[in-house]
Amino acid sequence: MTQRANSVGKEKSKLHKEALSIAAKKRKRIRKTNEEKLNYLSKNENFSNSWSINRRLCLERDGYRCRHCGSNKKLEVYHVDPFRKTKNNNISNLITLCSRCHRNAEEIRLPKTSDNLCGVILAGGRGTRLYPNSFFHNKHELPMGGVPMIFHPIFTLRTLHITKVMIVLDRHHVGRIVEMLGDGSEFGMDFTYRVQNGPGGIAEALTLARNFVGNKNVYVILGDNIFNRNEFQKPFDTYTDGMVFLKNVSNPSDYGVAEIDEKRVLSVVEKPRHPKTKLAVTGLYLYKPSIFSILDSFSPSARGELEISSLNDYLAKRNQLSFKIIKGEWMDAGCSHEEYLNANLTCLKNIKND
Repeated sequence: MTQRANSVGKEKSKLHKEALSIAAKKRKRIRKTNEEKLNYLSKNENFSNSWSINRRLCLERDGYRCRHCGSNKKLEVYHVDPFRKTKNNNISNLITLCSRCHRNAEEIRLPKTSDNLCGVILAGGRGTRLYPNSFFHNKHELPMGGVPMIFHPIFTLRTLHITKVMIVLDRHHVGRIVEMLGDGSEFGMDFTYRVQNGPGGIAEALTLARNFVGNKNVYVILGDNIFNRNEFQKPFDTYTDGMVFLKNVSNPSDYGVAEIDEKRVLSVVEKPRHPKTKLAVTGLYLYKPSIFSILDSFSPSARGELEISSLNDYLAKRNQLSFKIIKGEWMDAGCSHEEYLNANLTCLKNIKND
């Protein structure tokens, strides 16, 4: 028994030594790589000087905070598009990111994303419920936890492995949003833009993405809806024409309310006086491309808009609308000043905890 214990101890000691040897080789390799970089920079003095200056300017421009999450920890300056053939070190091509946001942007570039999925962010509207804050700005530009509000739906789609995204904007302040987001490469994504002329409802804004969506399944998210980043880890499969994401709330009369059974949504009613459930329909939807032909047959509501609740109720009555219950945070930041402030405080608290 003692002999056996000694042999096990020797085996563990051998494995421990091998692990230490591997770690030492890895550290040596890293040091060698860093030395090669330093030698290159020292031999190319112009490159070294321009990089150092522009790196410092980039950090100052971004306020020594991550441009994607607002954190001030583990910061570094990166190229906006690491796959660009000519990596110009001009400050306009650089971005300050924390290690987590950089890792997320790099991971989404990997060829693991589904070609059968795309995303649409609806960021139109004048944001009158947030006046006067949104009087001179699109509400999706307003700060939310240290970053613009529209960044949050972008992160939600990225968590769902969506890379191709169309952003539907109101004709007012279009330039600022496009200037802020660019082509999407800094997020590891590819953005397309479309302008909605005047208020026409969420469903009408969705019809503008018909050609962009083609024959793909599409995630639609409202630009002022904020979800917990840990809520979605992978895309969902839907065997119906649509899927809605529901949240149990205390004030269901302020939202579209869903009545469900074990597997399907039975009905969706927009802002009912006497709601049958407390399940609010959040601003995230998953649809098959067949919904565009359904929308063609719809007429505007009494307020002159194509209602998304009408589409969801139509699918529900035909047993073609599934659902998922949201367990984490969901915030509708654009519905009132109070909700905007609560969402802002929650996002700031999450940054601090991270």
